[in-house]
Amino acid sequence: MTSVLNQHLALFYSQPASLWERCAMLIECYARAGWAWQYIADDHACQTVQSELRRDHPTLPVGEVVPSTAYHFLASPVRIQPIRDTLEKAARATNAAGLVLFIEMTWAIRTPSGAVYLREFEQAVDALCNALPVCIVCLYNEPVMLDAQLLIGMHTHRALVARDAFYPNPHFVPPEIFVARDERAQFQHWLEAINPTLRDDMPVLANESAPLPAIYNFPTPELVLAPTAERRWKIRMFGNLRVYREQGALVNWQVPKGATRKTKTLFAYLLHRGAKGATGEELADLLWPQSDNPQHGLNRLYHVVNSLRQVLSPDLPANRASPFVLYEEQRYMLAVPEDTWVDYPMFEEMCYRGVELAKQGKEEQALLCYQSAERLYTGDFLADIPSEYAENSERDWCWSRRYWFREMYVKVLSQMSMLHRRRNQLIQDFRLSFRAEREISFCPARFLAKPLEMTTKRKPCD
Repeated sequence: MTSVLNQHLALFYSQPASLWERCAMLIECYARAGWAWQYIADDHACQTVQSELRRDHPTLPVGEVVPSTAYHFLASPVRIQPIRDTLEKAARATNAAGLVLFIEMTWAIRTPSGAVYLREFEQAVDALCNALPVCIVCLYNEPVMLDAQLLIGMHTHRALVARDAFYPNPHFVPPEIFVARDERAQFQHWLEAINPTLRDDMPVLANESAPLPAIYNFPTPELVLAPTAERRWKIRMFGNLRVYREQGALVNWQVPKGATRKTKTLFAYLLHRGAKGATGEELADLLWPQSDNPQHGLNRLYHVVNSLRQVLSPDLPANRASPFVLYEEQRYMLAVPEDTWVDYPMFEEMCYRGVELAKQGKEEQALLCYQSAERLYTGDFLADIPSEYAENSERDWCWSRRYWFREMYVKVLSQMSMLHRRRNQLIQDFRLSFRAEREISFCPARFLAKPLEMTTKRKPCD
């Protein structure tokens, strides 16, 4: 038992019965060492947690169950430092030999910033476990968590919890390496974990300490990693286009003598193109579709590109190369800081995951996924991109996706309404049905020709 004291553990589960059994086992084990316990509930009601834990273990030591809101997990936006400080306060306040903290990780799909900061959260609690008599057990609900989040959970925990044992995690990566996304350091760590002598047999590269230029991969699109010390943007494309910097400040699209709508359109289109980029001729045709003189558009494009560079780098001196708007091999490309997050891939994944869970009869978990998708959809896709740019006849980069996502949103509302109706939750059912009907009235008829049944066939986006 001493081998797991002060550890950062992961518990992956698919069925609630497995969750309660393993949590009870942990509570009993740590109680024998004089430790207290606290359960931070997000997916389940606090009363449900208490009753389920004691159902088959009536003599379980008394502990506390609190909602995730008490630890700032559902703040908007989520910030790791307040969460970490509150966890530390709870650990220091206990009169027992130590404290076991169970944390339901579904908070990470309830808010966009939760998904963004999951790596930093795991790093913070791992450090907390090393500094204080506290064991933090992260409870990952496999069916509803994003695939990438499950992999983060696998990489950031030193041991895994089974029904009757603890297993050292061979896939663990030290947090300082994992959060930095240093793939070479990950490789070296795993190699040495197999056998330290293997590292000695590897040739040492002359530039080993200098990271190579990287491409950051999203489900869509594939984006270039910007050569900058600035970290993580959060890009919201549902509703008006918004870009948040790492500390939460909004990018200001207005610059002196700049064309705001064209600047936003340029950013959105280059984001869509990703690592492929776009030629000056292509961008001029997009932004001045009625122009009869291609050279006239190219001459004006320079000013829009310069405006975008000023927007993204307000302190950039004149005539200096921008780390975010690149021009290479006669193509413009948008580069983003490391670990940048875009909203619509998560929206799609939550929709499709909800469909699969509903088909399996896991309605409560499906509802959680649908609710996460609903919160992400804050308006039409790129709603403030003017129709003259969005409805370009030669390159359908925005318009069809705008209505495709609206159709998905309508189906999410309809599915949620149906699930609430089955639970006799008529107020929620009426509210969602009304919203779905309102959204349908804005959809072109061709997008709603089929019955409102979510399809798991993905639509090509390029």
